[in-house]
Amino acid sequence: MIRLLGVFSEEGVLSMSWMKGRKSSRTIFMAAAAISCVVGAIILNTRDQAVEASKAVAKPVAASPAAVFPANAGTLGPIPDNTCTGPGRSVTFTVSGLTGAPSNIVVNFTSGSPAHSWVGDVDTVLLAPGGAPTHEIFTFTNPAGSGFGDDSNLAGPYNFFDAAAGNWWAAATAATSVQPVAAGDYRTASPTGTNTSMNPVFAGVANPNGTWTLRFNDCAQGDTGGITAANLTIETASAPSDAQLDYDGDGRSDHVVVRNVGGGANGQVRWFINPNSGGATQSYDWGLASDFFVAGDFDGDAKDDIAVWRAGAPEAATFFILNSQTSTARVEAFGQTGDDPTVVGDYDGDGKVDLAVYRAGGSGQQSTWYYRGSLNNPGGNVAFVPWGIGGDFPAPGDYDGDGKYDFVVQRGGSPTVFWRLFATGATSAIPFGGSSDLIVPGDYDGDGATDIAVVRVSGGNFQWWYYGSNTNTGVYATTFGNSATDFVLAGGDYDGDGRADFGVWRSGVFWYQSSASLAVSNNSLGAAGDYPVANFSVH
Repeated sequence: MIRLLGVFSEEGVLSMSWMKGRKSSRTIFMAAAAISCVVGAIILNTRDQAVEASKAVAKPVAASPAAVFPANAGTLGPIPDNTCTGPGRSVTFTVSGLTGAPSNIVVNFTSGSPAHSWVGDVDTVLLAPGGAPTHEIFTFTNPAGSGFGDDSNLAGPYNFFDAAAGNWWAAATAATSVQPVAAGDYRTASPTGTNTSMNPVFAGVANPNGTWTLRFNDCAQGDTGGITAANLTIETASAPSDAQLDYDGDGRSDHVVVRNVGGGANGQVRWFINPNSGGATQSYDWGLASDFFVAGDFDGDAKDDIAVWRAGAPEAATFFILNSQTSTARVEAFGQTGDDPTVVGDYDGDGKVDLAVYRAGGSGQQSTWYYRGSLNNPGGNVAFVPWGIGGDFPAPGDYDGDGKYDFVVQRGGSPTVFWRLFATGATSAIPFGGSSDLIVPGDYDGDGATDIAVVRVSGGNFQWWYYGSNTNTGVYATTFGNSATDFVLAGGDYDGDGRADFGVWRSGVFWYQSSASLAVSNNSLGAAGDYPVANFSVH
């Protein structure tokens, strides 16, 4: 059992209840803030379940498309002369939007202004974000040739990668004095000239997003030159799909409920997490009954973290996050009472979920999205994006598949319209659904982009509809779930096929239907009065 003493209270004897998710979380949001509920009381005499680490089931991975990142222009320039132990020339690349560890890396650079003479002086190393691991591209090329390293010049462009046929030392030897080493494709080289492999060195970098550095040092006096262009190409072995509420990183949504075990409006809440990969249900005490429950991978380890948001005055409203990577608490003030924290997502494309809230404007007035990006933001600056007006409902997600969350609202009327502002600045307006529909964002067609999706009550049942982000076609998907008894679950991928499934929770049982095959499965967890956390993103 994990407890954060001094932050979360376990006191209280009054009973409370949850607002049913079937009523739409736009109602849950307002009702929870007022601590008002309409369902049966929490059951307090249930047995606490043992905590046991689950064993993730390995999934096959496929290579993702290679992404090319040009050097940050301000880091190009001359290599300082005779600085073998000094800073040298550090050419940097800002990498973002990748998932999974690197499977193939290509380093490209061109020397110029002027081209560096005497290649044997130059030591070149690639460094991953944070400075480790590192890999020697080449160093002290062929000192046997002259006693001082090879006297050929650099020029390029040169490409270094593991599948290249060229041998760097052989090419340098073939070039006569003052001639440049021939442009082309090469293997990286050890200090003795042996071909080396770069990919295995960086295969353990779980999150390749961040600042990579290609460092050039000149280790003798008299010959100089610079770097005028460089690119870093990274291909990743795609991680299992980033399923919502995936707490063990196996690419499948897990079954999660919370329960008020402390009693009262501010009673201690216990999380129950049943891994989809198998294993015992785990339980954690984290948060209060009046908190908002959210989900996301805030620390970038490919596992969702247990998280709540507690309303309060500005500088008092707070996210409480249990980082799965280190089992430590992250407590960070953000937002204020009245904000909607269920819009947390990766807005800067670094593979980590960012703190975020949606602040609705007054009737017809401007609404605003606020987020604190985790990429290149050591000062913790808050970005804000005006999008939507009072009366709109947020529908967060990555609708163009670029790895960054977009700003999307549903506006009622005839017709109902989804207004989308993409991270690129482009906009679109999509008429879809009705004003009383529930918004259930998710990637239902498996194309890597969030789809506009709604659930509509018809004849006491839930009808699921979605609008493909790339097909631009509205689809009636299925009728699944009962409006009288069920919580709607949004965006969960319970079978791990990379597509969101249609899901509901009914008093102790998760029911879900594959969006690909329409096969129905279920899993028992929880009791009447519990709340399924997968309902948090329903609006």
